[in-house]
Amino acid sequence: PGCVHCRNMSPDYAKAAKALKGIARVGNVDMTAHQSLGAPYNVQGFPTFKLFADGKAADYSGQRSASAFVDAVTAHMA
Repeated sequence: PGCVHCRNMSPDYAKAAKALKGIARVGNVDMTAHQSLGAPYNVQGFPTFKLFADGKAADYSGQRSASAFVDAVTAHMA
């Protein structure tokens, strides 16, 4: 909630979630309130993006836009 970068990403999260509806789940976690959720995945900075498939996490370091998120998710699923 206090991270300006995270708040600025909210519209892109929403667009990606809408585009991926029925294909993949998109979510976010307030790591200031739920640090234990990010600890196993080495989340140290904000925002941090992770792709999850088959119980495994992968780092995402692409562009921070809805279209780039959608492309990365669909490529990761292939």
